[in-house]
Amino acid sequence: MRVVKIIVLGMFAAFFFTGFFAVFAAAEGTSFDDAKEIGEGTFSGTVANGTSYYYKVTVPAYKAILVTLEAGTDSDVTLTMYDESKQQVGLGALASNGETDKGFYDGKSTADYLIYLKISDMKIFGISKYTIKVEFRPSDVMSGAELINDGQKISDTLKASLEVHWYKINVPKGEILNVSFSSSRGEIMIALYDQKGDAIDSNIGTLGYVDTKLLGQSGTIYIKVTSFEFQNQDVSYTITPKLVKGSSEVEQTATGFSMMCIGGVLVVIIVIVLIVYLIVRKKKGSS
Repeated sequence: MRVVKIIVLGMFAAFFFTGFFAVFAAAEGTSFDDAKEIGEGTFSGTVANGTSYYYKVTVPAYKAILVTLEAGTDSDVTLTMYDESKQQVGLGALASNGETDKGFYDGKSTADYLIYLKISDMKIFGISKYTIKVEFRPSDVMSGAELINDGQKISDTLKASLEVHWYKINVPKGEILNVSFSSSRGEIMIALYDQKGDAIDSNIGTLGYVDTKLLGQSGTIYIKVTSFEFQNQDVSYTITPKLVKGSSEVEQTATGFSMMCIGGVLVVIIVIVLIVYLIVRKKKGSS
């Protein structure tokens, strides 16, 4: 009986520990391989004694990912982002004791891509609570620009440093594009590009405009809006495109130069005619 009891207890112990470690090994979020899959939304959790928790997010094409990290009371946590190759990317975040910070990464991709989020406890002992909010934001991809129309007022918000918004508008020949802008809580940079991606005009500030007045480019013109506010604060802006009939400064200069040339030629002709007249008159006087 004793032998049977030992065998039974040994089998039970083996089953218990095997099951325990199997469950532990299969625990969700303990590594890249078993990262918890999430999308846009708000998620909360805890990390303890210097450990980390992993998430994975499939970011849609033409989108960037913004993650707002909030630390719980008496908590100290960090956010680090990794690409599919498990290489660190983007701007991470650090938050302590109720504070918030933002992490941002733009894959500048025309296809869906995978991003890992690693939440780490920075305390040697104890537990840190956290909440993350995941958002998909516009990406810095010119081909994904939003089509807008003449006179259409566009208002939006840049929620992260280096976030980029693209717009495009069709400019007929013989018309000049003027885009006025204003912003609050920070400066923005606005720039115009032609279809080849060559820069046309740019401006930085909280109020101003950009235009195609210099060369008068036509066709599809792209408008790029971004912010350099590294405090990760939201910067709101409004842009308004306006088309007006007219010629470029180059065309105006060329026209003026042509008129000057024509005027100069006429003056030369008049002088020559006058000289010939005087010569003929002098000869007649001598006769």
